[in-house]
Amino acid sequence: RIHHIPSKRVQRVITRAHSLPWTATSTFTLSLGDFHGDFTVPIGYGTTVRVQNGRNVLERSTGVENLSSLVARGEYLLVGGHEYRVCLDVSESIPYDESHLSLCSKDDALEPATFFSDSASSIIDELPVFILDTSLGAAKSPSTGDSFIRTVDASGFYKDTRGRLRRGDLIRIGHPDTGETFRVSTDLSRDFADSIIPLGSKD
Repeated sequence: RIHHIPSKRVQRVITRAHSLPWTATSTFTLSLGDFHGDFTVPIGYGTTVRVQNGRNVLERSTGVENLSSLVARGEYLLVGGHEYRVCLDVSESIPYDESHLSLCSKDDALEPATFFSDSASSIIDELPVFILDTSLGAAKSPSTGDSFIRTVDASGFYKDTRGRLRRGDLIRIGHPDTGETFRVSTDLSRDFADSIIPLGSKD
């Protein structure tokens, strides 16, 4: 058991208001960490996968949810203690569907990466898969110059992010370390809906 003495240190938070005016009932939220996040979110309810030792294709083992709807191409994964990305290659030879995900290098989502385990078994079964806690899912066909993104999964269903995002929040599109950063628009005349995130300048 570890005991911690409560700290009475006071810290001052300085922020720039983007939605004036401030009133006695105004509130704001604080975030810690970065866009990369941590692998703390399991995919699906009761969903696990199997994989052949030395291969790079995950196959759904338990659960009934569509893997390609749960995990976007390029998504970071933690499987069996190893970090990968779902392959970005859309070739038919690279499985990506309701029952399969293909593993690529965490440093290059176009470079296949094989799964290796210390187990003597040729097939490792019922492995849980974790994604980053900062991931919001996939965006449909984003293009340079777009002022919004559409959040739609691989099956064409809307991915409502409003339970996790608020106007004024910072988001990063693409790579969690090198992707472009935006702010969810605070302009109330712009739609912020079940499949649309309005984008504004991060500044």
